[in-house]
Amino acid sequence: MTQPAARVAPMPVRVYPVLAVGASLLFITVESAGLHAAAIVVLLLPLAIYLVLHPAHLYAVLAVAAVSLGNLVAMTGVDLGIRIYPLDLLLGAAFVAGLVAGESEAWSRDGRGARVTQLVVGALAVYGVASLLYGLAAHHPSRDALGDFRRMFLYPILSFLAFRVFVRTLNGPRVLTHLLGIAGVILLLIFVTRLVTGRSYHEEAFAVPGEAIRYLSYAEAAGASFVALAALTATTVASRSMRPVLLGAFALSTLLVIGSNYRTAWLAFGAGLLAAGLVLGVRRPTWTVRLLGLGGVLAGLLLLAVRLSPLWSLLAEKLSLVNLLSTGSWRLFSWAKAYSVFHSHPLLGVGLGYQHEFYRFGAGFQSVYLNKGNTIHNDLLWVAVNTGLVGLALFGLFWISILWRAYRSLRKGPPSDADRRAVVVATCVGQLAVVTVTSTFQPSVSLGSVGVVLGLLAAILLVWSERVPSVAEG
Repeated sequence: MTQPAARVAPMPVRVYPVLAVGASLLFITVESAGLHAAAIVVLLLPLAIYLVLHPAHLYAVLAVAAVSLGNLVAMTGVDLGIRIYPLDLLLGAAFVAGLVAGESEAWSRDGRGARVTQLVVGALAVYGVASLLYGLAAHHPSRDALGDFRRMFLYPILSFLAFRVFVRTLNGPRVLTHLLGIAGVILLLIFVTRLVTGRSYHEEAFAVPGEAIRYLSYAEAAGASFVALAALTATTVASRSMRPVLLGAFALSTLLVIGSNYRTAWLAFGAGLLAAGLVLGVRRPTWTVRLLGLGGVLAGLLLLAVRLSPLWSLLAEKLSLVNLLSTGSWRLFSWAKAYSVFHSHPLLGVGLGYQHEFYRFGAGFQSVYLNKGNTIHNDLLWVAVNTGLVGLALFGLFWISILWRAYRSLRKGPPSDADRRAVVVATCVGQLAVVTVTSTFQPSVSLGSVGVVLGLLAAILLVWSERVPSVAEG
């Protein structure tokens, strides 16, 4: 019989700032110098050696990297005929580590309700391979078909399976809170560096007249929202001495979301706060009123601070009528073309590797351009076009099985256990709302690292819906 994986002890607190600053400096160096992927591999070699010697922390590094360093690990790769990214290596190693840890009986330990999820995951894996072959048979570019397979199926499925091992070995939510704290520090340093230097995320794409500076990417803004939600919901069960620290973390993370200069990020964060508050209300209705009120007051104060800073002019530019019309029409044309393709191939889609082309207005609505690429700016349509109703149904069944299990867990066990479980579920559901809203308007899951975050959220909801280790254990 296989033995359960050993529990992961929290790393010493003094290690956190070292990891956060080191990762931030690496990211800033790579971003500013435009290093080749081979140089990045050399820079990451010491970390790789450490992870080989300490595989228990491999999951932790994967989680932090997916939340805060998505652009480095999922968008900077080595071209070997197919592109290989650092995230591929981290995720593959984490998956193998889960197998070596002896997880053959993991599903039985997760309870009978997890069997439905197990069947859906298996069906998703099989259908993903079938969609890949279908796309290749339709003569879609092989690189794009393999890329869609990696981001749509491989990243979410492998990360879910790997993080199930990680979450089960944790001594409690405190370790996860520490990891999100590291991610928050990394995002803060990246934001401050871009703010001071005046550089935008993806500089070449936004270096055009009239374009506002984006201080965080879509994935980075979503990561900041994750940190903020975790900090705010944790105040409901934290000690009185810890609440000011958590509220400070919430305020700083909220400032990052606002300062990202993405309207979608602001809307998504609001949806995340609302979703988290509603989940907590299932357990204790007073928590919802208290948290939404506190979150609203702090967000209002931050908006007032931004009003008095140079960021306000950038926000006003983003919300101007001309900008809303131009970006809105761009998306409408893109979505209309994607829907027409889905309508023509509703059941199975067109296969992975679909090339998205549509006509759109140019600047000032004075000209028309043919836009080429495979970015639809709506990940639900991205799944629908590539995999059809079957793919949508399988992904929907997966999340319904996870969320139904989490909902039923909210009233289980002693009050203290139920309270901790409600905080965990609220944070995860809130972040799911953030990802859902963001991916409705921007490419998110289709860029890679967000799919790994979804795997982490699903693993937490599945494993801790049975039992969340106590603070004393963590």
